[in-house]
Amino acid sequence: MDNWRGISATDNNPRANAVRPYVDNPTGNSKIHGRPRAVVPTAEIFNDMKILWDVGANCVRPHPAQSHRNINRRDDRPRSSVIPRNAEKPTDDRGRSSLQKFSTSEKPKEGMAPKMLDVILPGTGGMLPSDTRWLSTCWLESQGEAVLIDCGEGTQIALKKQNLRLGNVNTLLITHYHADHISGLPGLLLSLGNYGKGADSPLLIAGPRGLHKIVESLLVIAPNLPFPIELREVGAGDIIAFDNWSIEAFRLRHGTLCNGYRITLTRKPVFNPEKANALGIPPPLFKVLHRGENVTLEDGREITPDMVLDGERAPIKVGYYTDTLTFDRMSEIFTGCDLLIAEGMHGDEAVADRIRDKKHSMIQESARVAAKAGVNRLWLTHYSPALINPREYLPMARGIFAGAQMGFDGIKISLPEGDRGR
Repeated sequence: MDNWRGISATDNNPRANAVRPYVDNPTGNSKIHGRPRAVVPTAEIFNDMKILWDVGANCVRPHPAQSHRNINRRDDRPRSSVIPRNAEKPTDDRGRSSLQKFSTSEKPKEGMAPKMLDVILPGTGGMLPSDTRWLSTCWLESQGEAVLIDCGEGTQIALKKQNLRLGNVNTLLITHYHADHISGLPGLLLSLGNYGKGADSPLLIAGPRGLHKIVESLLVIAPNLPFPIELREVGAGDIIAFDNWSIEAFRLRHGTLCNGYRITLTRKPVFNPEKANALGIPPPLFKVLHRGENVTLEDGREITPDMVLDGERAPIKVGYYTDTLTFDRMSEIFTGCDLLIAEGMHGDEAVADRIRDKKHSMIQESARVAAKAGVNRLWLTHYSPALINPREYLPMARGIFAGAQMGFDGIKISLPEGDRGR
């Protein structure tokens, strides 16, 4: 037996013959790709242990102790270390200012907070792609680190149409396992590899219970990827944390297990260069103090961060949900979000009962959620194919919440807006 929880491998070549855990058949062996697959006694292996799916080697192995991802439940489980990645920072091939990166392309105006997060909707359709809308997906990027939410059919094409750098995707969040939210996974994974994602850049895929079986099935047609995949099942209250990102899952009310997500980016405190210059601090030490570390000057003086900082910046918060009935607690979940991206299948009350019977949200219902939550801005998305012109319902939506916008393929924003959180 190998030393990881009852998953056996042959003595001759343990790595090449290691098998994938399979929890749905506890009474007998089965095969995949012609290889015998050992029986895992229980499904607890996925709950108590990090699993890294090394697709190129067709095996599953324990995740290293030094993980670049840290998923924490709200209990006493220890957190693993975080290994920062110095990813290449993307630029926009078209030179459009709305996609320029705050860290490399433009300096903030005097007195303005730097832009920390780019958000774009490459697709806004529901059920099936059309000649006017790709399926709903959301791209969030900060400092070369991108998080993608959902990947329906043709998602990689929708991303490239927006000149997004696919190799920057390091986290993929799946809301649920209906085809319009995950059927594009094989094509997306193959495209990530073709656009340079390699062995040193693992991809985390997170979603509701059942993720392992779904991804294993889809990877049959996307074998031998050049990068490893880490699978994590997340539910209500589970948090994915890495670098300055924190992603919390919450359960929605759909016909199948379905997650919504709230993404939070923490920001460094405000650094005051005038205070630093008055203290005679050399500029190379500014970054050290901004990181929260003490420094000692050549004259022996010890400078602490509080001597050059002007206070905390508010974090950036983005909420995301589709495919659900709205419910009261949503306003609590999304309170204070800079941006709420929410389902608006239709706006015509004549079809409202039919929409709700299928456990989807109407435009006006999501506008009420935004109003109660006090968010700064609302983007509607995941439109019904029958909704030809969503803007027809914009006046109604803004009558409920003034910050409402009808999302469209390619809508984008850089957060925070204005001087918020200076």
